[in-house]
Amino acid sequence: MRAESLRPDQFTFASVLCACARLAVLEHGVMAKSGPVVAGNVFANSALVDMYLKCSSAEDARRAFAAAPERNVTLWTAVISGHGQHGHVREALALFGQMMLDGFRPNDVTFLALLSACAHGGLVDEGLRYFSSMTSDYGLTPKGEHYAAVVDMLARDGRLHDAYELVKNLPDCQEHSVVWGTLLGACRKHGGDVRLVELVARRFFSLQSGNSGKYVVLANTYAACDMWDSVASMHEAMKSLGIRKDPAWSAVEVQGKKHIFLARDTYHDECSAIYEACNALACSITEQSVGAIDSISHGSWSEM
Repeated sequence: MRAESLRPDQFTFASVLCACARLAVLEHGVMAKSGPVVAGNVFANSALVDMYLKCSSAEDARRAFAAAPERNVTLWTAVISGHGQHGHVREALALFGQMMLDGFRPNDVTFLALLSACAHGGLVDEGLRYFSSMTSDYGLTPKGEHYAAVVDMLARDGRLHDAYELVKNLPDCQEHSVVWGTLLGACRKHGGDVRLVELVARRFFSLQSGNSGKYVVLANTYAACDMWDSVASMHEAMKSLGIRKDPAWSAVEVQGKKHIFLARDTYHDECSAIYEACNALACSITEQSVGAIDSISHGSWSEM
């Protein structure tokens, strides 16, 4: 675009910075060269703050936020969300309080950021108060994402049955599958109640029968409980429905080069060295765990 002598505007920069945030790449030098008109725009500043926080540069994000000549609810929400995602929950809630003092009205995205922050910080009571205030104080109707955030918050606190009651009594909403899917994942991660998992799974599959990931969640729950016949039944169900699970993958960037790994990957150039390092780490962890157990069994708990 620049090669064709087209001048970018604030929306262009916002888009580019959002892309950088998704990739966790701190490449914003071009914005600094673009002049104060674009650099000072509230849209670009919101994207800039979001990028810094997603790249774990909280101090740069605070400086960019403080230097912004103009603020709106989008900019406030970006800084609240970023602090919450990085575990700075009290800072996120304090920023929300300051936003209110400055006369800005939160929107549904702001509340989603607050609920996520409370979930990460274990602040269930505060999170539930924010959730309630959406309707009572601001006239906002919660969406599927908000209910999903509350489910996650309750599940992290071990209150899976409360989460189930919340989801079971949801008002009519097109995003029910999102919430039931979140609850199913929470049951697998934070609980061991197979009956509840099966109950939630039946409801989820009635709404979204082709979701391969949730079949795997249910199969893994059965496996954790040594219910191997049920694991086999899940795999057969997936096979009969023609559902295939894409292999898990992850990515890491080292010295500017991106490396992508699939489950059971053997194609990487340094595959042998990587597996050797992983095995060494696993052995080290096992040895330390055994040593800790031996220390406890010999009465040296107070020394640990």
